[in-house]
This record gives sequence, structure tokens and C-alpha cells, in this order.
Amino acid sequence: MNRVLHTAIVFSQVLGLLILLPQTLESGIVSRAAAEAVDADLNDFRTGMDFYHKQQFSQALKYFRQAANRGDSQAILQIGLMYDFGRGVTQNYPEALRWYVRAADKGEPRAMYLVGHMYEFGEGVPVDTDLAIHWYLKSANNGHVSAQFELGKLLTRNSSDSQRYLEGVDWLRLAAKQCHSQAVELLQNVISDPGAASLCSGG
Repeated sequence: MNRVLHTAIVFSQVLGLLILLPQTLESGIVSRAAAEAVDADLNDFRTGMDFYHKQQFSQALKYFRQAANRGDSQAILQIGLMYDFGRGVTQNYPEALRWYVRAADKGEPRAMYLVGHMYEFGEGVPVDTDLAIHWYLKSANNGHVSAQFELGKLLTRNSSDSQRYLEGVDWLRLAAKQCHSQAVELLQNVISDPGAASLCSGG
């Protein structure tokens, strides 16, 4: 190969590496920063839970808020629970709902279930069975067994729609397979499902 041509090829390869180097460094810095942010969220959440279990709720709330401000869904859910049950704060159902919805929007199945529960029982909002079903369904589709039970219960209650009723039975059976005792009891005593008792044992 011509020496001048060879030198030009090597130079172009080196130049290409130099062009990519800042991008590679930037990518590494971003990845490291993201990992550090996740660690900070986890540490704040764990510290918050430590204080929570010690019933030092004001300290727990401080760390949950720090993690929540960075978008930690578990911390957001935990703040909702504190407002729901009045732990370290004045009980406030509308505020609890606001935090639950934030956590649900980030994909927390338990938060979806709790939003449904508040709409079913009118805690901080007017009773709205359709919205309760909507949120229970989202949670149930994410594997939350209590949501599967509540959804089945609502769909089978006083339902004149046979398809809706059968969908409810399916959700109850799914919950019963996970040994949800209320689902088994409802299937046995209300739905009159003769195979309900065997579902929990894998039958």
C-alpha cells in the first residue's frame, strides 16, 4: 500500500476516535450520574423506612420527600399512606389520593389499588364505582391480588350484564388461585362455585 495513503487512513481512524471520545465520556458520566441518583433514592427510601418502623414519622417523611422529589415511586406511595392513615401528619384523604395517583402514574400496582379503594368507598372523593373498577382493573392487570378480588366483587355484584358477571367470576377465581380467602369464600357462598375450595391448592 502507498505509504502516504496508509498514513492518511491511520490519521482518519485516529481522528474518528478523537471525535467519539467526548461522546463516550459524556455517556459514561450520564450513566454514572443516573446510577448515583438511583442509589440516592434507594438510600433515602430505606432510611425513611427505618424511621417509619421506629414510628419516628416526621423524620421518615423528610426522607420520603427527598426520594419522592427525585421521582421514587415507592416513596411517593409511602407518603400517600402516611396521609391516608394520619401517621406523622394530619389525616387527609384528598392529599393521600393525590400521592397515590402520582405513584400509580409511575406504575405502582398497590397505588392503583388504593386509588380504586378510595373511589369505591368515597374516601376523599364521591363514591364512583366506574372509576373504582377502572383503577382496580389497572392494578389487577399488574398482578395485585387484592385488586383482582375487589374487581371481581364489583363486577359480579348486582350485574345484569352476563359478560361483565363472567369476567368478575374469572377475576375472583384468579384471586382464589393465589389463596385470597375472601375470594374463595365469595365463590363458595355467593357464586356457588363448587370448585372454589380446590383452587387454592392448585386444583
